Amino acid sequence: MIRTATITQSPRKIRSRFALAAAVSVAALAATGAWLYSAGPVKAPEPARLTSTLYGSGSRTPVLYVYSNLAGYGYFLSSSWTWSTAPAGAPCSTTAPVPAGTVLYGIVYASGNYRRCQ
Repeated sequence: MIRTATITQSPRKIRSRFALAAAVSVAALAATGAWLYSAGPVKAPEPARLTSTLYGSGSRTPVLYVYSNLAGYGYFLSSSWTWSTAPAGAPCSTTAPVPAGTVLYGIVYASGNYRRCQ
């Protein structure tokens, strides 16, 4: 005859395990809530207004960003990948000449030493 032993847990052990599981759940929920609270909205690139005419052939011209009023440069680039040193994320145009006062909505995309305006 084979004897089988039944293992019973004391109520104290059951309560301590339940308390541990509850504490871990509360900590995970609090961490998730804090992470979601600190996550801000995704902001789109800011359009820029030309302060002088943008000419073709890899040129750049000063711009003022529309909302922040910060200074920067706008670039003329092709819509296909070409070698350039324009910084990624800068405002750009695929047409030239573009008169002063025009708002640029294009953004420079980069891959290695190649750039394109999109």
